[in-house]
Amino acid sequence: MALALPVPGVYFDQRPRTAEAPLVRTDIAGFIGFESRVREAPDPGGAIRVEVASVQLVVGGRPGRVEGQVVELAASPAAIPLASGECVVFAIVASGSGTLTLASVKGTPAPIGLERRPDDAAVAIAIGTTSFVRIADVAVRREAAAIFVTVVPALSLTRCDDFRDYLLAFGPVLDDGTLLGAAVRAYFANGGRRCWIATVRRPNPVDTIELDRARDEMVGVAGSSEAAATGLERLLQLPDVTVVDVPDLYARRVDRRATTIPLPPRAEEGCFLPCSNILGGGTATGVDRSPALEPLFSSDPLYDGTATNDVFDTQRRLLARTIPDAWRMLLLLSVPVRPDPSSGRHVTPTAPDAAAWVGQFDRLVKLDGFGETEQLSCAALYWPWVFEQPHVDAPVSEVPPSAYAAGIIARRDLARGPQISAANETLKQVVGLAAPIDDVVHGTLYSPAADAGGRAVPSVNVLRAFPGYGIQVWGARTLSTEAALRFLAVRRTLTAIELRMKTALDQLVFEPNSPALWLQITQIAFGVLFPIFESGALRGERPEEAFFIRCDDSVNPPESLAQGRLVVAVGVAIAAPMEFIVFRLGRREGVVEVVE
Repeated sequence: MALALPVPGVYFDQRPRTAEAPLVRTDIAGFIGFESRVREAPDPGGAIRVEVASVQLVVGGRPGRVEGQVVELAASPAAIPLASGECVVFAIVASGSGTLTLASVKGTPAPIGLERRPDDAAVAIAIGTTSFVRIADVAVRREAAAIFVTVVPALSLTRCDDFRDYLLAFGPVLDDGTLLGAAVRAYFANGGRRCWIATVRRPNPVDTIELDRARDEMVGVAGSSEAAATGLERLLQLPDVTVVDVPDLYARRVDRRATTIPLPPRAEEGCFLPCSNILGGGTATGVDRSPALEPLFSSDPLYDGTATNDVFDTQRRLLARTIPDAWRMLLLLSVPVRPDPSSGRHVTPTAPDAAAWVGQFDRLVKLDGFGETEQLSCAALYWPWVFEQPHVDAPVSEVPPSAYAAGIIARRDLARGPQISAANETLKQVVGLAAPIDDVVHGTLYSPAADAGGRAVPSVNVLRAFPGYGIQVWGARTLSTEAALRFLAVRRTLTAIELRMKTALDQLVFEPNSPALWLQITQIAFGVLFPIFESGALRGERPEEAFFIRCDDSVNPPESLAQGRLVVAVGVAIAAPMEFIVFRLGRREGVVEVVE
């Protein structure tokens, strides 16, 4: 607020010693999943079609809306002259204003790997306007007599500040085995306030070639440009995303065949009061809403150093890409559905499955030289799967728990800060757990016994059901076994400190490297750390016991200055969370005493 200066003179305008630190959010999540705005629409007559969801787009700087409809690419496979091993790409575009008009523009057939989508100039000529937006590209590939359709995203990252934003951008949540929409819904229902969504190609569920390419896109290629980056690599280019989940890594194939069920014979309804209602005999036809238990990506066999499975291989690659940015990114993982030898089907993972799954990450560190255990602090594993019901009378679905964990992380972060463990919070829209859990199972997974060599084993964060409280996240540890970094709150507090420090110091890049700059940096760093100390996130009764800042010639020798580098050493003593409360009961002179 400016001073009022009524008469000429000398005035003192009080200002803070250091500028207020800019707001840095650490609650924002990123989700990676299959493109859902455009999807294949199977046709019994043999036509090649895609279905476009009702979504809102911006065309020429003005918002417009696409009403959901089916776009026919070809009346039959014969209408597209493709030899085996060839592919052609169609561009799905929207143009106009208000209610947008959809069109498809066909590219030139080419051998697989050499196919190219129609460029913008060709699209503009075909639809007669340069004001359009490309929603997706659809690749149609022939393998012998089979035709495979793959939807390739064309739109960039999407920001959603609530679930309504997701519905406007992607359309309604589909009951088709994919989990992106359900994950975003769970995130916002449990406390999330902003997320970014990166979509990857959506292949035919039986197209193994394109499914492998979709897994590659979930990870992305390190060093890619903003235009070429996909999946995790694209989210890493956003500085405000600190939590990542890949829900569609656990997607399933869904069979929606109509079934006819015989009804019981006619009989009087059993009741205690006179009642004339009866049940008539006959049959009833309905649609089986339960998804087929076969997942899109295999989770068998378990990794043994040579053989591996699709889900773990993708999780390992995601983890390897996250480790270089562990200072700001947390990767959330779920134990996938596992094959059941007795039935020959895939079922939700049990406690032994969870122990075996986390053992694969333990092997990476101890036997395969994947990295040091402290590097695995950028990932956390959750189990079991949960039964969700978005609203009363809605179908109950079985989904992985990682999206719910992301919502709890955001809820705790916004309410109390990243230094508070993201646990002991009740989940919303969850009506049950897919596996029974007691204290013995929980203790075995969360505080596992040491291995044969006496070394610690990573933990699994368990979800528990408590009478009167509901279903809660009852664990907050990372995959690291290092004494401090095994705690999720410690890892996220470090992330918050480093992000706030980087944001505060970005303004000083290219300043003259002199002692005056060192003093300014020290003041800014103190301004970042002191509020964190006052919040109780750091140990010690005084600031000097909780952190130190060193920016002088001891860490900036002349050779470093000659290279244009400036180093500031910061040390923090982060308060570890209290996970166990122990009461000691004893008897003394006939009186039972309780000592905490």
